[in-house]
Amino acid sequence: MKRRAATRAAIAFIFVALAGAARTARAQMIEPPRPPTEAPQPAPAELDASKLSKVPKLKKFVEAEYPKEAIDKGISADVVLLISITA
Repeated sequence: MKRRAATRAAIAFIFVALAGAARTARAQMIEPPRPPTEAPQPAPAELDASKLSKVPKLKKFVEAEYPKEAIDKGISADVVLLISITA
């Protein structure tokens, strides 16, 4: 009986130790990614917007949500948005 209890205790200890070791996993990479070995493709030349075959149209307008706390405190800011669209 004592031997069986000792075996169960050892198995339980190993199980707990393995379960605890699984918690140490990290989402971050240990080393940063290496740069690509191939040279990047050059960007196409600038397009003249007047030569577009079709004028862009707005599909959907979404009003930006402004936090109530910022409104109450009179906080404002300028937002700069840079967009690069490729086909």
